[in-house]
Amino acid sequence: MPFSKYSCSHSRILVLATTTLFLVSVLFLISDSRYLSTLAFVFNERVISRKMNVLLMIGGPHYTGTSILRMLMGEKENFSVMRNTGRAEDEGQHVQTVYARARRYGGPCRYASRSSSVAHMHMTEKNFDPTQLRIFEEWKPYWNLSKPVLVEKSPPNIIRSTWLQALADAKGVEMHFVFTMRHPFTIIQKNCPANWYEYTKGWFTMMEILESEIVKLKHAYIIRYEDWMSTESHVYEVLDRLETLMLSLRKNANTYLEQNSTRLLLSKRRKLGHSGKWKMERRMLKFRGNRGADHVQTRIKRVQWKRTDLIQEFKNKFETKLNRYGYSMNHTKVLSRLPENFKSRLIST
Repeated sequence: MPFSKYSCSHSRILVLATTTLFLVSVLFLISDSRYLSTLAFVFNERVISRKMNVLLMIGGPHYTGTSILRMLMGEKENFSVMRNTGRAEDEGQHVQTVYARARRYGGPCRYASRSSSVAHMHMTEKNFDPTQLRIFEEWKPYWNLSKPVLVEKSPPNIIRSTWLQALADAKGVEMHFVFTMRHPFTIIQKNCPANWYEYTKGWFTMMEILESEIVKLKHAYIIRYEDWMSTESHVYEVLDRLETLMLSLRKNANTYLEQNSTRLLLSKRRKLGHSGKWKMERRMLKFRGNRGADHVQTRIKRVQWKRTDLIQEFKNKFETKLNRYGYSMNHTKVLSRLPENFKSRLIST
């Protein structure tokens, strides 16, 4: 009998000690926001938390550098890009049921060129409906929710930014935007040669929509491709600048570049003859990305006037409007001018 009492008493002490240790551990984890997502995952209640996550939406006309930006952001410790969606470029537009994809209205080269298409795809805060908040539930399986910044990249975000911000406000999360831009003539030569007029018309439509709506966005930044890709070091400097703006982090850009410089191989530009035009040799950017391989190679060319048959026609139709956004058909250097709404948000210079 004495032995059983002794044994029973020790058992109660052991259970009490174990329970206390468990409760203390849980309280410690809950007090540290870094472990919230781990606990949520354990209990199968993965959530996008206002205290934990910031949303970064990438948009811009197709072929202006949105995919490159997404891949490079995915290499940074504080960012989680969408992965393993099984869809093109792991874009969020392909894994949701709230709005129509660009493909439905003609694809990358044409969707913004028709007024009827733009009327369907252009979404503002007036289009917000609480039922649309399901989009976050549809996206979150493809993010690592333990990361501070969750990145979604879909080029048409450029024409639905105020609607996205309305969603974020209703969800109670902070949302930032980064938009890319690039000389449209560079793009039509390779990517949209048969639909060059439609693409260019759509390019201006998107720029005009962004110019009018960007003032409504709480946090918005612009990256001009030609500035961004000027040198190897500048590519990463712009990324660090964006990270600092979003998270107030003071990263040592030089150390980061020393550790990662072999990933990015950029050639220098050459001036040919007396034409006054710049020819860029082929550049090769090496990324660790998510296109079915451990290492991804993406080839990018700078402005080269190869479609000589289109130069004069393009200039006659678009030169004045091009100048407004810092581009010209007279030379391939970017101009200093930009709309005022863009200048204050440009982070690529």
